[in-house]
Amino acid sequence: MTEWNAQIVRIANVGQDKMCRLWLEIPQEHARPFIAEFGWATFVEPIPVKIVSQQPTEDKAERETPSHEMAKLDKPLEPTVPAGVHNPYSRRAGILAQDKQFQAWLKVPNADYAAHQIRHKCGVTSRKDILPGTDAALRFDLLQSAFVVWRDGPRHGA
Repeated sequence: MTEWNAQIVRIANVGQDKMCRLWLEIPQEHARPFIAEFGWATFVEPIPVKIVSQQPTEDKAERETPSHEMAKLDKPLEPTVPAGVHNPYSRRAGILAQDKQFQAWLKVPNADYAAHQIRHKCGVTSRKDILPGTDAALRFDLLQSAFVVWRDGPRHGA
């Protein structure tokens, strides 16, 4: 068994399954050996893993803050994107604004209005200000999760 170092880069709810999906990133040069060891995961054949935090124990209380309490943190969250690294939230926000179902969920007529709503709900003036590790990113994740629950949930009257 090989030990792999990775970073959790996103956590999202999975529909109504009472599960969360974690996205892990490993260096590209480790991708082939990683897949060779674990195989290719699918929903039909998931791969069980054990995840151990590498963060110092003094941060434990902050990490265990329930998600509904996240907006109540005393200090604003700081961006965690290193200089020169692309911002995944900016792209996701642009794609989401173009989604017709997302526009229907927001009850807006087009992508421009959807983009305005995303910026407004995230508390920013530009998509580029939705940076990983910030309050805006947390708000965006919550917005997108609420949309996914609506989109993938049971249809009323169906």
